[in-house]
Amino acid sequence: MPLHKHLGKSAGGGRFSARKTFLFVCVARFAPQKNHALLLKAFAQGPASDPKAHLVCWGGILQEGLEEQAKNLGLANRVPF
Repeated sequence: MPLHKHLGKSAGGGRFSARKTFLFVCVARFAPQKNHALLLKAFAQGPASDPKAHLVCWGGILQEGLEEQAKNLGLANRVPF
């Protein structure tokens, strides 16, 4: 998934405006040793308190479970995979 699809017009995309969004990006394969579950929990407890904060993740085999966790943490609209 190209990053420009998530950024504002200045970057050629449209989901997030670069001036109005704090964009956290994690590019790492979704594997247990990478501990993306902890990343989601930390994001939910910190940066997610700002409605301008979003976390974009790219990965692999554990994506379905992480999407479910993001949904359970109330982050489904703020953490696209």
